[in-house]
Amino acid sequence: MSEDNSNKSIRVDITSGAIEQGFKLANEFLSKLIMPTVEEAGLLVRDTITEWRFKKQVRILNRAHEYCAKHNIKIKPASLKVLTPLLENASLEEDEFLQDKWSILLGNMVDSENNIQNTVFPFILSQLSKDEYTKLQNELKLIDIDTNESKSRLEEVQAMLQGITKNNRLDDRFERQKLLREEQELRSHLSFNVNLLRENELQPFETANAVRLGIVQTVPIQSGYHKGLSIETNTFGTVETGGLDIEIRHEYDSYAFTDLGKRFFKVTNEKKSKSTS
Repeated sequence: MSEDNSNKSIRVDITSGAIEQGFKLANEFLSKLIMPTVEEAGLLVRDTITEWRFKKQVRILNRAHEYCAKHNIKIKPASLKVLTPLLENASLEEDEFLQDKWSILLGNMVDSENNIQNTVFPFILSQLSKDEYTKLQNELKLIDIDTNESKSRLEEVQAMLQGITKNNRLDDRFERQKLLREEQELRSHLSFNVNLLRENELQPFETANAVRLGIVQTVPIQSGYHKGLSIETNTFGTVETGGLDIEIRHEYDSYAFTDLGKRFFKVTNEKKSKSTS
């Protein structure tokens, strides 16, 4: 009976020097992450996985190894609960940009100076397209720029207020009131708007996906409207005042990064190199 080739597993035959050397390096790096051997862990087993996934795993492991060497990362063993799904999902990624993110994530997760031992970051990365990732990362950069500028201006305003207080001149009162209003506005902006997406270029389905993953949350923007106080006089000559009628209206939904979202982008981006001095 002839074998059905469509049901046969594609076996990896490591014969060339380049592939063999790549596997050797990946195997050595992987042995630092887990206590069992590669075969015992069920990872990178040459006779049970397809060639293209194997090559991607080797590539991502070698890039992670280079990343750790570049940043002088002291490697700690990783839980198989974390490492196995990470390598499985990473081996399915075809985009080179996101492959680099997988390598950086792996390097940061095995950094002994970090306390990252969970499966949520690999899961989030596996659920994002390149467009979604880059759009969200650009939004986060805008937030960082705005936050830094607001903090810098707040420090300037506070310094000017201290100078006016020391001078204690009457002709500085108007300027002082102006600076106090600006200080209040800056504090309010930093406390409320610090995580809001600035120029949201995400499509509705992309925003919904980011909310689903917990890296972005919905922030309802509401406004209050009132009709003012009503004043009436009666036949006894007394004045009656009506209550303040306030209506709260939902204007629109904005979106803000969660702490999880900011942490995710931190661990999937290359960290600054350690000083060699």
